[in-house]
Amino acid sequence: MLALAVLVGVAVDRFVLRDEESNVETIALQYPADVQSEQGTLEYLPDQDVLHFVAPDLPAPPEDHVYQAWLIDEGIPRPVGVVDPETGEFVTKVDRAGDDVFAITVEPGPLGSAAPSTDPVIVATLSEES
Repeated sequence: MLALAVLVGVAVDRFVLRDEESNVETIALQYPADVQSEQGTLEYLPDQDVLHFVAPDLPAPPEDHVYQAWLIDEGIPRPVGVVDPETGEFVTKVDRAGDDVFAITVEPGPLGSAAPSTDPVIVATLSEES
């Protein structure tokens, strides 16, 4: 299943994210004081309703843990996958009308958790009204 998620991410990267005619919106990332990424970005591609997260300089999570991505709607988190440990990338479809927040937590690996078990290490507000 993890291999399938990585393959889908590669396919989206190759065919969707490289389209130079797409509009791209950069969304600000918020980090706690003890976690920083100088290279971290979150981009929204409105033509495809896709979020592309990449932070290749994040510190490695603890052994047997992963960075897990969440979409949060009205305070309710929904797991959407894990960040690729080799590239620091993650790609997912998003509903900007419904999903308010994108977050990354550290969860037990290899597939993460059904609900967040730690505070987010990265947060981004998705709602267009904010």
